[in-house]
Amino acid sequence: MRACFIKVLALSFALAAPAAMAAAHDDRERREETLRDVIGQAHAAADRMASLRPAVEDDAFDILPAVERLDFDGHEIASFVTAQVRYEPYDGILRGAQATLSAKAGNAIDQSLLLITLLDMAGYDAQILRTDETGGELGRLLAHEATRERGPARAIADTQRLEDALIAVMGSRADRAAARSAANALGPGEAGALDEAVTQTAERLSDLITQPGARISSGDYFWVRYRLGPGMSWTEAHPALSGEAPEGLEPQEVITGTAPDDWLHYVEISLSAEILENGRLGQHSLMTPWRQPVAALFDRPVSLSMFGDISALSENQAGTLFMPTLNGDTPPGAHAVTLRGAIIDAGILQMDSSGMAGVFSTLGDLLQDSSDLASRGPEDQPTRALTGIILTVSWTQPSGETRTEERWLIDRLANRHASGEAPRLDLSKSLRWLAHRMNFRRDLLISAGGAHSAHRLAAALEAETARLRYGAHLLELTDAATGELRMNEAQPFSETHLPFLMNLQTVIDQDIRNPAGRHVYRDGPLVLSLHRAWDEQDDQNVAYIDILMNPWAGAALDGDSLVSWPAGALARGVLDTQAELDFGLGEPGSDYFGALERSRDLTIARRSSDVAHWPQDARLAAEADLAEGFALVMLQAETAQGVPLWWRVRADGGEVLGRNALGGQSTTEYIVAYASGAWALFSFSRDTKACMDGYDADQGLGCCLLYTVVYHSASAGIGAGAQAGLRAGAAHTAGSINQVTHVGALDLVSFLSVEAGFNMGGRFANEVLPSLTREGRCGPPTRNQ
Repeated sequence: MRACFIKVLALSFALAAPAAMAAAHDDRERREETLRDVIGQAHAAADRMASLRPAVEDDAFDILPAVERLDFDGHEIASFVTAQVRYEPYDGILRGAQATLSAKAGNAIDQSLLLITLLDMAGYDAQILRTDETGGELGRLLAHEATRERGPARAIADTQRLEDALIAVMGSRADRAAARSAANALGPGEAGALDEAVTQTAERLSDLITQPGARISSGDYFWVRYRLGPGMSWTEAHPALSGEAPEGLEPQEVITGTAPDDWLHYVEISLSAEILENGRLGQHSLMTPWRQPVAALFDRPVSLSMFGDISALSENQAGTLFMPTLNGDTPPGAHAVTLRGAIIDAGILQMDSSGMAGVFSTLGDLLQDSSDLASRGPEDQPTRALTGIILTVSWTQPSGETRTEERWLIDRLANRHASGEAPRLDLSKSLRWLAHRMNFRRDLLISAGGAHSAHRLAAALEAETARLRYGAHLLELTDAATGELRMNEAQPFSETHLPFLMNLQTVIDQDIRNPAGRHVYRDGPLVLSLHRAWDEQDDQNVAYIDILMNPWAGAALDGDSLVSWPAGALARGVLDTQAELDFGLGEPGSDYFGALERSRDLTIARRSSDVAHWPQDARLAAEADLAEGFALVMLQAETAQGVPLWWRVRADGGEVLGRNALGGQSTTEYIVAYASGAWALFSFSRDTKACMDGYDADQGLGCCLLYTVVYHSASAGIGAGAQAGLRAGAAHTAGSINQVTHVGALDLVSFLSVEAGFNMGGRFANEVLPSLTREGRCGPPTRNQ
């Protein structure tokens, strides 16, 4: 009987084995087919995205196409700058030629730089002329020019062309009325107005303005003369003046060659480590400060990061070397640092065959010395340890005045503010958790003013197309059976734009309708950043938006003179905060506006003792604000993590921002995964493998894979991603698409790009849209885990 049972069992296995093999083969074929289908949809989406790019005309922001459109004619070029580029009365060279062209605004020197650049490209000799005699009639004309009403610069000049492109992209699903409405929202039109929440908040905060409107000096005045060649007569052009210049205006200086350095605005970025050694704290530079003219950073995002090779097996990461990188390279003067406080010159780490022995000897001595020092004393009071990582960003004006922002990216001390106590380490977080936080990346976008809608839209479309193609490339390297990515065959992805920050900047700097005779403009750089790291404890990416600087200046016409308008500048700072909150997707509890509205009386901090009761991280940030001369409105509210909230207000209203200890808003996991370097191969590989492991071919796999491509590209490739795009879509549906305040042009195109790219009748696209969330339409995993 037993023998018979064994024979039957053996026969059943023999019969089942081919069936199982056939089922496995069939499953693999279906999974390969699904993978090919998604790859095809990604390529098709990239093609459709690329087809929208020609609708954005390059002459709106690029010098050569602008000259070509003006037919290389000097008179037409001069007339264009005078008519299309408005005058703003800030000091020094802030924007340079290209940013002035893109912003369609600049002061007299930036306007003149743009004009001579265009003329030089057209083959003319051109010179800048200068005078400091700006009183009388010239001063009167400049005051009126600064407050003269002009229409906003828009992303699209030819709305019909964009409308036709959208119709072509949408195919059979096209809605002509919707496409026309979308194109018109991106085209020429009137500026929006500030909404009630912004104006009411600005009114509440206006009591903190203690410096009333003062007269705005015109400073030096610049204009241009040009000629077609030697021996020909000069023609003078005044790009700052829409009418005739005063008679008898003579230059005191003719400027040829480069402008003096002291005319420029500069930004400087540095990274340093705070080290505890023998009971004393000291700061050590981790790189030579990176200093650049603001005018050179128009299309040049900055990325600063730290990287250390964290062991997956060890909980003790104290000896891990963390090296700074700037824009993907080792910066000059770079030093590596360990959690034990060893500071190591990057030059030592540049190992070659001729010096390996000396390098290893020196490196070993440094690490051993650090280890020996760290091992002495109590665990929370070692003789040597890393206690902080500090990011410093400074803006230096032509006057020499410097404005500085400091961010403590890592703070390990438990008693930083305790008087008379020896420094003690906070041991509540493991060394492994700290090591992951040391592996961070901070992207910075530095903008000198102007929405730059056309440039940002063009850059975002290009970035979106590239990301979609890269997503398809990575899926082509994914094994359909195992979900593993052949990383050794993957091509590197070069990220040349930061669409998320570009969109935020466009919304922040959008044109706003002002009362007659008044204008608000940037007189310094807007510095936006996105900080991201991995939270090992929660097993997720962590990121937050941080507006480091947002200077504004308001100008009002007072008779024939120009005076400052603090209330106008203050309101724009409030709008910056609202945009930051919108792009952060709203962390629960971060209610800067509601908390202020509920406060009967304002609690104002003007000195460090006023914030002494705050948690250490908030106190550090608040004290930095106070040191820079801000007054703080302390709110009876905090984030979901218990971080206090406050408004910081400069006495002249020129810089206002809602803040917390991080600087801005923590974003949701949805956006974070894109922003935190989602194009790192590890991140993409992890998500594709999760799809392969979690879903059957006919039950969610296609949806999940397509979601991964969207998640890593289309969802955030243009502007703020699908969530902001869907907000724009909702506004569109509600018929309020022309109210683009707080819903930027790129938000709208984000929505349209996802629609055009993926909701085109593909097998899996309709499963993804419109929810685009992991808990959306893909359903729960169907495979046994």
